[in-house]
Amino acid sequence: MARRTLTNPASNAAAEMFFPEAAAAAKRKRRSTLDLPETKVGKFEPAETKSRRVQLLMQPSLHERLKAAATAQGTSFNDYVHKVLEKSLENNEE
Repeated sequence: MARRTLTNPASNAAAEMFFPEAAAAAKRKRRSTLDLPETKVGKFEPAETKSRRVQLLMQPSLHERLKAAATAQGTSFNDYVHKVLEKSLENNEE
């Protein structure tokens, strides 16, 4: 739950009275970050709201090749690796 302060007018009724524009903007921002999945062209948006962190060791040459491929597609390294892993699993399930 958000802390009630004058700097966070979306969570403070008194601040909403005195700063209605700031309160409305804070509510829009909070609402937009909670709506999943967002639709961004060329970017993976997970349907799940939680993620798992994985530490993966790989050869530097493989890392550079993946990074270059992600850059060429205009996506982040994480999104690219995620897509590659999903595609690999789909191919193995067939």
